[in-house]
Formats: sequence, C-alpha cells, structure tokens
Amino acid sequence: MDATLNTPEQASVSASIKVESPSQRSSVVAVPLQVLRSAIDRKASGRLIFQEIDHSSVSWCVHIGDGQIHFASSLIGQRERLAYMLRRAAPQLSEQLPVTFTQLDYKFLHQLWQANILELAQLRRLVYLLTQEALIHILTLHESSILFNRIIGLDPILLSVPLKDSLVSLRPQVEIWKRLKPQITSPFQRACLVAREKLVRHFENQLNQLQGPNTQYTLLQALEDQPCLYDLARRLDTSLIQAATVLAKLVRVGVIEMKPFAFAPPSDPCLPTIACIDDSLAHQNKIQLMLETMGYRVLSLTDPIKAPLALVREKPALVLMDISMPHLNGYELCRTLRKHPLFAHIPIIMVTGNSGIIDRAKAKLVGASDYLTKPFTQAQLLKTIFKYIALPTQH
Repeated sequence: MDATLNTPEQASVSASIKVESPSQRSSVVAVPLQVLRSAIDRKASGRLIFQEIDHSSVSWCVHIGDGQIHFASSLIGQRERLAYMLRRAAPQLSEQLPVTFTQLDYKFLHQLWQANILELAQLRRLVYLLTQEALIHILTLHESSILFNRIIGLDPILLSVPLKDSLVSLRPQVEIWKRLKPQITSPFQRACLVAREKLVRHFENQLNQLQGPNTQYTLLQALEDQPCLYDLARRLDTSLIQAATVLAKLVRVGVIEMKPFAFAPPSDPCLPTIACIDDSLAHQNKIQLMLETMGYRVLSLTDPIKAPLALVREKPALVLMDISMPHLNGYELCRTLRKHPLFAHIPIIMVTGNSGIIDRAKAKLVGASDYLTKPFTQAQLLKTIFKYIALPTQH
C-alpha cells in the first residue's frame, strides 16, 4: 500500500504520511480527521500514530484494517485511562489492575478474558469504549504529527467500527472538548491546586459538583498529588467531561493550573530524568512506557539539533541517544555534548539496530558510556541504566 493517504476531497493534506521503517522514520503535520477519513476510504490497514502538537509527550494510536477501526488508545498513561474506564464500565474489575502496570491495555483486557474474569461481551464493550474515548481526543486536535505503520499489531482483532458511525455518535463530546481547549488542552494534563483557600471560600458549588455517590474522596483530597484528569475523574466517580468542565472554570479564575503529564509533583521532587533523543515517535513512546512505569521522568526529544539546549535546561541524569538520526547523527551529537562541561560525566547510552564491533568502538571513541542494541526488552534497558543511576526510591 502506498504511504500517501490523500483523496481529492482532502486535498489540504498535501504531505504523505510516512511509513515507519529502519531507514525512514519521519512524520508529517496534518489534520487527524482528514487523515483518518482518507485512510478509511482507501481501506488502508495498519496503525496511525497522532502526536499532539501542544504536548509532544502525548500520542494517540488508531489501528485500522480494510476500512474499519479496530482499536484506538493512548501511547502514554494507559494505566490511568484503563483504571478510569474500568471504574465507569466495570467497577467490579477495578482491583484487577496492577499498581505497577507495564502491559498494553488491549493485551491486559485480552488476558482477563482468557482467565475467565471477563466475558467476551464485556471485553468487546471495554475495547469499544476505550476506542471511542480515544477517538474523541484525536478528533479535537486541529493538527498533529502523524506517523503511519503498516503493522496493525492486534491479536486477536475484537472490533470493527466504521468511522462514519463514530463521527456521528461522538460529535457532541468532540464539540465539548473543543470548547474546553483554551483551559484544558489534554486529558493527560495534571491538575495543580494553586489557591486552596480561594477554592474552599468561594467555590463550594464546584466542590460539591464533582463528588460522586460511590466515593469517599472530596475534590481537595483528590487534588493532593496533582492527578491527571483520568485519575481525578476516577477518584471522584464522575465522568471525564464533568471533571474537565468544572476544572476549566477553576482554571479561568486562577484556582487550578494545568501541568504536563510528565510533570513531577512536589511530593516527589527528586525523580531522576532520563533524556531520550530519537526521531522515531514509536520508539520514543516505547521507551517512555518502559521507564515511567519504573518511576523515572522521561524527556523526549525528536530533533537532535535542538536537543543540546533542552538538555542544558533539564539537566538529565542519563541520556539515551539513537545513532541514526537525520541532520545530526548520534555519534556527532555525543561528541558535541562531551565538549560541554555539563555533559563531561553524564552517562550517554547509544541506541542502534547495529550490533557490530566497529559501531561499538566508534561509540566509545566519541565518548559514549554504553551501547544498547534494538530491539531490547524493558529488563535489558533497565539493566543498562542501573549501571549508572539508581532505581527511584518512589514509584
């Protein structure tokens, strides 16, 4: 299948959606709705990844096949989304979700079915609800960075939904989220209480609005560790839209500030930061999932030219760096960083698909601390990282 997903009626999508491969891993900026329509019209099969422009760490994924949508989800915060959805649709299963959740949501639900914890009808309903909820947030994006991969990556396929049906049913919720965008740009943003006394004194109505019948939480209690919207809605036993609507009002009057999902709350200010420099969104998301579940903060950087400035600002404890990047490869970037006093001793781990002795020797010559060969497991990644920095004390 050709990587270009244009149709005459979507002529504004003038760029091609790139197919991710070892030699070609670039993305383009386009309108998600137009790209989805084009892909479905052409009966494309594969996986579309949408990275939010305003929050580069937030990405969404849509699995499509033969003109149908099979599944949609986020590529970060899957535990938060799934915990929220289980609370709303299958509260009896809420306790089944591990505290340290390292699986994909689709795989986890399939395992519950195989273990006879979920019936097939329940499994399909949860897959459907997760898909619809993800599509809502994708459709609210005016533009996003988009990557196409021909691999669907689902086994088994449990759902086939026409895009047209979803567009009709989701339109009212999409419009609500669009209206909330000036205050809340992503459901993964964390709610930070900055005027506690003002909230208690003047906004008693909002406090009462968000407390559901089946929770012991108050809004003040739920805000203690700066939860993302999914966590907040789950704790208060309310819908995501209801929580977002009330928070938007509080943002407007300066009671609440919305922080990025990867923001480290004050209760744990010493989370080690690991920088990942890689132009592949898919690889970035994979590493972020592996590391955040272990308590690390991940700084994702896709442009090697701009990376040094971000690294100086963030001062990471360790740097993971892909070798094969456009404009400035990993060897050149590593050599440049080692000339700066700040990075003279920070561990730099080169990441590549090549395992040859020459490549390892070259990495050592430019000052790399270690070398990691793709593909690798979470255990292999952590084993390498543990040589240089410790596991976070809180996770």
